[in-house]
Amino acid sequence: MKKLLSRIACIALVFAMAAPASAQKDEKDGAAKPAAKAKADGAKESTKKTTAKKEEATPAAGKKRAAVANPMLKAVEGLTLTAEQKPKVEEAAKDFTETILALRKEGLTQELNKKKADAAKAAREAGKKGRELEAAVMSTIEATDEEKALLKKAEEANAKLAKAMGSVLTAEQIATLPPQMQQALGAKKPAAKKTAAKKAA
Repeated sequence: MKKLLSRIACIALVFAMAAPASAQKDEKDGAAKPAAKAKADGAKESTKKTTAKKEEATPAAGKKRAAVANPMLKAVEGLTLTAEQKPKVEEAAKDFTETILALRKEGLTQELNKKKADAAKAAREAGKKGRELEAAVMSTIEATDEEKALLKKAEEANAKLAKAMGSVLTAEQIATLPPQMQQALGAKKPAAKKTAAKKAA
């Protein structure tokens, strides 16, 4: 009987000693969890701030350029430009983009551009070229005088962009672009070069 009581007392003593240690562990774990959570929250906040800074650092011109779709700008982006060419191309792109955005505020719409494209297609199919084609487009398009003026300004902006790109890009770079774009940049067709060579001979 004494042995049994002695064993029970020992077991009770072991539990009594283990309880404070367990309580201390729980307290440590409880204190560690908020600290870990605070650390994680701090890391998230830091990530958010870094992302916000990156967004602020992104040039507004890049976002504007994305809003103004232009085949020539897209094609030139695929070229490997020299350190001297890059700022000139960027300046021409910026100037063109700002002009088109201003014209949009004045009333230049996608619908109006589509009307012009359809009229130009019909005029080309009728065999019109150059100034004759432009005159045919303006005379057949269903638009007001104000809308036609906006279209003309947009056409002038495109011509200015093409002239700028043609003066910056090399003949080799232009040769990698689509034929119609090469012509817009001032490149001569191979057939025309051959004809000129024969006449010279």
